[in-house]
Amino acid sequence: MKTFLLSLYLISFSFMLNAQALIPSFFWGSDSVIVYADSSSVKVLVTVIDNPETEEFAEIEILSKSMQRFYVRIHNSPCVKFAEGWIEKGKCAVNLKTTNSIYNLPIEEWRYYVYDSPKDDIFRRYIYHDNLNTIEVPIMDYYKKWLKVQLILKSGEKIEGWIKDYCPYINGCEGM
Repeated sequence: MKTFLLSLYLISFSFMLNAQALIPSFFWGSDSVIVYADSSSVKVLVTVIDNPETEEFAEIEILSKSMQRFYVRIHNSPCVKFAEGWIEKGKCAVNLKTTNSIYNLPIEEWRYYVYDSPKDDIFRRYIYHDNLNTIEVPIMDYYKKWLKVQLILKSGEKIEGWIKDYCPYINGCEGM
């Protein structure tokens, strides 16, 4: 029985290592996030806190995933210089990115493309910048360099879909 459990653990650990993405992001929904010891426990390793007043923000790299959590590396925050552990999915975010600003389109005409699947080349729909509540979107999942995110419209509607153009910086990337 012990051998069987050890085999299951090694198989699941191997799966997590193969799912590495190294996706940079930042906190979503609050100025702090709880970092857990493993993918299913309630044991807290540390609570990492951003400091918006001094503009000290943590950077998060998503290294792998489980069903409910991302395994992350957090660094350059005001309270910890480096931490690794598990955070709940949806607690880290990226900014939507568009190349529309390069073409000197007015901001109300900027569009963000949302796909049904990370394997699609045809976008499901595009969302105009003015219809979004915010361009900061929580990460729900990832596949290679694609992110599954939740967009929140000004109407209150929530749209989940896959994006491939995003910015990991809390202050945005427009013009980069």
